[in-house]
Amino acid sequence: MIVLVGELVVLRLLLKILPKEWYSAALRALVIVGLWSFAWLLLGQIELHYISPDGTYGSDARYYYQAMLSCLKEGEWWPPPGTLSPGYVAFGVLVLKTSPNDSVVWVKLANVGLLLIIAALGFHILNAMKVSKKTAYLTTLFWGTNGIVTWMAVRNLKDTLFLCLTVALLFLIRNVFLGRHGLFLNALSIVSLTFFTGRILEYVRPWGFYWAVVLLGSMMIELLNQQAVIRRRRRLPFVIAIIVVAMSVVAWFGLYYNKFVRDLVVAQIYAEQQGGLVGKNISDVILAVPRFLLGPGPIRALFGWEVFWVTTTIGNILIFLGSFAWWWYLPVFVLALLKGPKYWLKYAGIILPLLVFLGVYSFAYSGSLETRFRAVTYVLASFAAAPFLESALQDRKPLHMLVYFALLLIIWLGGASASYLSLMKW
Repeated sequence: MIVLVGELVVLRLLLKILPKEWYSAALRALVIVGLWSFAWLLLGQIELHYISPDGTYGSDARYYYQAMLSCLKEGEWWPPPGTLSPGYVAFGVLVLKTSPNDSVVWVKLANVGLLLIIAALGFHILNAMKVSKKTAYLTTLFWGTNGIVTWMAVRNLKDTLFLCLTVALLFLIRNVFLGRHGLFLNALSIVSLTFFTGRILEYVRPWGFYWAVVLLGSMMIELLNQQAVIRRRRRLPFVIAIIVVAMSVVAWFGLYYNKFVRDLVVAQIYAEQQGGLVGKNISDVILAVPRFLLGPGPIRALFGWEVFWVTTTIGNILIFLGSFAWWWYLPVFVLALLKGPKYWLKYAGIILPLLVFLGVYSFAYSGSLETRFRAVTYVLASFAAAPFLESALQDRKPLHMLVYFALLLIIWLGGASASYLSLMKW
């Protein structure tokens, strides 16, 4: 309960520091997303009550929950060496130790709380991207009520915590670097912040530290391309601050070069074991990212019991709803990326990490991966496409609509064909 109360306090603070004219829209969006998520959590738990011995759907969710219970039994706050994603397990232990009982429901509620914090941080990020509160509201409702994102949050998986730390770090890098203190001091602060958060992320995902460095580098590229920021300050201190950040990252890679090489080898071995792109032909490489973006698709979700290794009826419904909504939004994301390098650099803080995420997991799994990875992509893609969506809603040019529906037709025909072919294999 203490963790849940803490999450409410964080939400209250994040809403309070928003521009006043954004407050009501953000609050309304958070209430809708919260009620939506809680309703599906409740429905999911009712189903699991009859089919699961511990309230989890099995697979990774059961592993994490059993690891949390083991820590409770031993009276420990941190899991023993060898535990997968010890940072997330420790988070769950903290939730359970401060809750009325050891039901997994409390951890799932805490994950829903993290999802709402992501939404609140998202409003700040979208405000910094200069989109209107209406677009920010629609964007938040899209990803916040997307079934696959909801399925990620209500399953007791680490990905909601990973995404929350990601969005929080992006928010902090921007705000600390552009703070009222000197640029040099701010640069040192965000380097320290990134390295600290990177260590935390490393306990959630093995490559979490490199992810934090990607976020830092991407945000620095975005800030360098914001001419208004450079004009507002003296150019030389700004450039020196960027150099300080860059040299800190280079120095770290120099000190930990052997670890970096070792991690690359481990990643290659893992990709081979998981059916990744190592040794695959050119067609597999070309299809990996489209497979990532189009899968699993609403059609495959209708046959979830035959297609997915572990699932539930509620899970299948959420995957169907999420995939259906995503296929309608995907043309917007594609059109945003087609705006070209100027758009990519202007919003590099979101777009570059998203492209890295797509590349890494397409490489590791050849694009065929679990829905929780896609949930992270949907949230980041929603942020990345928001400025384009803003301009599209304002212009409403017939040509833009024609291109949108042409892309939509390609996506639905391609996705339906791919779904049919994959189902035939079963």
